[in-house]
Amino acid sequence: MFRVLLSSECDDSVRAESVPVPFSQKSDFYCWSPSRLALDGFDLGYNQLVFQFVLEYNLGRILVRTIHVPTGRLNYHRQVIPERKSSMRQEALLRESLEQIRPTTRSVLQVDGVEITYTAYKYTDLEDSVTPLGQIYVDAISFTGRVTLPENGHKLTCLVNATIYLGRVQTCTLFEDSCRLLTWKQGSRSAWAEKDFDQIKEEAQDLAFIRRADPSGTARSASPVKRETHVPDNEAFSNPVCKLPIYLNQGDSLRVQFFNFKFMPPRSVETVFKWGEFEKDGWLKLPVEVTPRGLFRRKAPAGPPEAAQLAPLGVAQRHLLRGMFVRVVFSLEASRAAILSIRLHSDEKALDMEEIQVSRTV
Repeated sequence: MFRVLLSSECDDSVRAESVPVPFSQKSDFYCWSPSRLALDGFDLGYNQLVFQFVLEYNLGRILVRTIHVPTGRLNYHRQVIPERKSSMRQEALLRESLEQIRPTTRSVLQVDGVEITYTAYKYTDLEDSVTPLGQIYVDAISFTGRVTLPENGHKLTCLVNATIYLGRVQTCTLFEDSCRLLTWKQGSRSAWAEKDFDQIKEEAQDLAFIRRADPSGTARSASPVKRETHVPDNEAFSNPVCKLPIYLNQGDSLRVQFFNFKFMPPRSVETVFKWGEFEKDGWLKLPVEVTPRGLFRRKAPAGPPEAAQLAPLGVAQRHLLRGMFVRVVFSLEASRAAILSIRLHSDEKALDMEEIQVSRTV
């Protein structure tokens, strides 16, 4: 199925989704009407609306195209905001509030083969009565262009200490220079219970193939698999099951293995971090990220911080191949280290893992 996602660049945690339409590689025109696509509470300052066109499979999503629309390009009608602003992010209530306003002329915007028919409103934030915010209801959206899908693609997984299978990445970020950042993050363990049968089956098959993989990791006889075998890593794909943090006791080592299931058997690279790399003086400090006021509308509920968040954060880094390195983000306590995230940075060529790793004494 083919679907459109709508979010704000300043707050991509809130995302609206259109109704799905059937996808065919023989078609070069798609239309969502009515789209059922709406978003409320986005900033009207230095901000963009992000339209993502994604293909939906049972094992994940593939990003086809991304359209950025600066909020300044939209035509707005001024609105007296209803008192129920706090709940208007719900699509049904947003549409209900729009229907209470007298009908206005719809606007049409064309961007890179995409035509958007919409109605947009602006108002001031109820909290400070100053910050300009916007809401948009997309009546219809059309996509023109042939969709070309790769025959094969990278599927990276991670195994820690030979026993903890982190599985696929939580996020994949692509850059203009064909480099990508693959991140395994910490999250709620409750997501484990929400894994569907397809994901459980896929991870079981992964582990079976890993056990039969070439111990050297290069697997030069490996052949690329067909696209239908898996959904490749891309910016629309996300693995909701987070198995970090994991904890190391004082003196333990951290062995990290990465497998690429673009090939069968999978190719791999690995490295080992000794305990001394986590506690030695001069380890990298992770900069604190400060969110500017006004970018996010919803406040996080107050509560006691977790122990891992109280400890200072550090980064241990290791070069794996030419064009590939890994960073492990951790917090260090008195006698143990909490591994909070694993970030693999790589260019496109290095992801094929054709280079033989140099043996190291660590």
